[in-house]
Amino acid sequence: MNQEYIAFIDLIGRSIDGKYVYRFDFTYDKDIVWGEYFNITPAIIVPDLQPEKNCLSRRATVEIPYNLGLAKRNSCFSMQDCIDGIIALCFSELDENVLYAGDDVFLINFGETLESVEERLSKCGYKLENFEVIETGDDTIIDELIDNLDSDE
Repeated sequence: MNQEYIAFIDLIGRSIDGKYVYRFDFTYDKDIVWGEYFNITPAIIVPDLQPEKNCLSRRATVEIPYNLGLAKRNSCFSMQDCIDGIIALCFSELDENVLYAGDDVFLINFGETLESVEERLSKCGYKLENFEVIETGDDTIIDELIDNLDSDE
């Protein structure tokens, strides 16, 4: 089976018991992850910023009683900055409710492996659930990349 990498994290709501429900999106190829307006700075000004579905492989959810900082809600950086490793995809705010993964403050960087994400969540006592395979049937982004390669020659 192919290696999967974390591509995007979004807050999708609150559970009935008040926990924050996050959606974790994964990809087989972190080099093709993109979304409309991923280059806009700051990311927070783009309403409902999302990756293109055709670059994702599957999604999962996790419920955490902490409000995490998300790259998509950042007021200084873009999602492109997140992809470039300048800012984490998600992170625990450094306040009275800081979340730790072992001895380290909780954070997840774009492009970490699925196993790394699961291990980090496990250190906090949480796990990914409700895995959903994303079937797009759309090779648009691959076709666009091939067209761009052909035009560069």
